[in-house]
Amino acid sequence: MFLTVSLAVTVVALLLGYCHYCHQYWQSKGVYVPPMLPIFGHTIYVLKEVRFEYLHKIFTKSKTPFFGMYQFVKPKLIVKDMEILKKILVKDFDHFSTRREMEFSESDHIYSEMLFMVNGERWKQIRTTVSPTFTSGRLKGILPLIENKCQALVDWCLNHGLQGDMELKGTFSRITLDTIATCAFGIESNCLENEESEFSKAAIKATSQSGITVLLKFLLVLSCPRLYQFFNLRIGPPSLDILGEVVRSSLKNCKTSGRRGDFLDLMLDAKEDNKKQNKYPVTVNTIISQSVLFLIAGHETTASALAFTVFLLAKHQDAQRKLREEIKGLVEIHGGLTYQALGEAKYLDACLHESLRLYPPAGYMDRTCTKDYVLPQYNLKIEKGTIIGLPIWTINRNPEIFEDPESFRPERFLPENKTAEKAFSFMSFGQGPRNCIGMRFALLESKLLLAHLILKLEMVPVPGHENVPPLRPSPNLIATKDGLYVKFQPVEG
Repeated sequence: MFLTVSLAVTVVALLLGYCHYCHQYWQSKGVYVPPMLPIFGHTIYVLKEVRFEYLHKIFTKSKTPFFGMYQFVKPKLIVKDMEILKKILVKDFDHFSTRREMEFSESDHIYSEMLFMVNGERWKQIRTTVSPTFTSGRLKGILPLIENKCQALVDWCLNHGLQGDMELKGTFSRITLDTIATCAFGIESNCLENEESEFSKAAIKATSQSGITVLLKFLLVLSCPRLYQFFNLRIGPPSLDILGEVVRSSLKNCKTSGRRGDFLDLMLDAKEDNKKQNKYPVTVNTIISQSVLFLIAGHETTASALAFTVFLLAKHQDAQRKLREEIKGLVEIHGGLTYQALGEAKYLDACLHESLRLYPPAGYMDRTCTKDYVLPQYNLKIEKGTIIGLPIWTINRNPEIFEDPESFRPERFLPENKTAEKAFSFMSFGQGPRNCIGMRFALLESKLLLAHLILKLEMVPVPGHENVPPLRPSPNLIATKDGLYVKFQPVEG
């Protein structure tokens, strides 16, 4: 018994000593570190709280341009200084071109090939393959497909939204699923009308896992990748397999039903062009992974953007009226909501950007230092392998750039007010070569859906739901504890 207790005490003492030694890393470099726990570092705080709100509180209290953290014993540097961020994301991108390196199990074959999970040359090749999907010409060509879904949304709101309070996120999640399904894969998923469909439930589940569950899985794959692989665990939920089968079925249909010029056609062309390349081939799994990513990331983030924008317009009636007048005027000039009309809708663009600034779908992202780098103005060496955290929530609310940052003021994003500094500080789609590849599609879809709604329906606040509810812990994506509700009324005249 004595030997057992002595051994246990020794092991604990050694563990504490090792962790204490590791936790001196940032202090030895003169970098501020907020209070933390032995062994766990700051991991517990990130699990308990909304990560980007936790980071925002630290920046607000400390007034520091960056600070150090520890994921257990692994050091991370969280940066909000704009000059440093320009170097990390753009000027010296070659030093910070990757996200975290992860070793996935075989069960995560779809997840591990997604664009945002791969790095290096593999990332460049997939990014180059997918990019042509989002050119102006192709987006203009799919505008009629999106417009059909806009009319379906207006009809739904007229039939259901007038009967009582409407929860926005669920409604927009289903219509954005329908939009992406038809534009990218030629699928009529009908999620708006049938939220109990297998396709709808699979897509929603893929983005609504418990924040704690996902964080714990990520911690395990980062800390003990061999254990993760030995037990063949997976980060992606089983619903990804259902979506994968839907895409696989669509691929088969592509070969028999002719070309539509959509996402799958482009990926199949790339597969044919890439046949001779052995190192980084475009495989069927590559196509399925990017397609599933397009579905789950595209519908979730766009639904979030639309939900918060409609909620904020309901709360700010002057902005809503101004937007409606702009859209009416453009329809008179162009004879409808054409691609050109949307391009000229400056206040519509400003409303979306301001909503995305306040409530970015992803409030945090990170990069990995791929080779030693020195911040000359601080004489700080960032060593290879160090994680650089980018607190999007905090950067978007920087009072030095955005006056009265907690207020909804679309005018700050009008062309005459949008400075280069403001444009770069708007981080909701990221910046630099690894920014959101689907940004233009997401903005086009959001603008067209919102414009159709604003022409036909007036949004008004629901008593007791006038303010955005508290956020709940989630790995990166923004999520509220309760729903976002508004009332819809027909526009008079």
